[in-house]
Amino acid sequence: MSIHVVDHPLVRHFVTSLRDEKTKPSQFRSQCKRLTTLLAIEASKDFHFQHTEVQTPLEKTSGGVITGPLVAVPVLRAGLGMLDPIVELFPDVSVGYIGLARDEETAVASSYYVKLPPDIEGLTVFILDPMLATGGSAAQAIDQLILAGAEIIIMLSI
Repeated sequence: MSIHVVDHPLVRHFVTSLRDEKTKPSQFRSQCKRLTTLLAIEASKDFHFQHTEVQTPLEKTSGGVITGPLVAVPVLRAGLGMLDPIVELFPDVSVGYIGLARDEETAVASSYYVKLPPDIEGLTVFILDPMLATGGSAAQAIDQLILAGAEIIIMLSI
């Protein structure tokens, strides 16, 4: 497993805004969406694409289209705030959900809901969870996906 931190001035700007106690809820949601878009662009930079030819209004030209299905799995409920930008960038994305609740005394998360698309084996899966904290919930979400057959898992966290 590798970790990639997106160190871009816009990312730092939006994260600073999220951390500011004066940020209003509507601004927070908006900044979260913008950050998710930037993270998704970075996370998808190595996606496979197929060369193709298209007809423009003037002439034929070559280009590329992303191949392979994508699955987005927000960790309920906070991850739902990251789902819209993924759907906007990848309109054909399949969506699943993982619900985790953390015990306040032990800080251990337990699963209360798992609904994943069938046959996710071999597909790229984005886990969406804005808060990484200790990584316990992330590890549990990843374990759930591995049990379901997922092999290519990319976690997007703010």
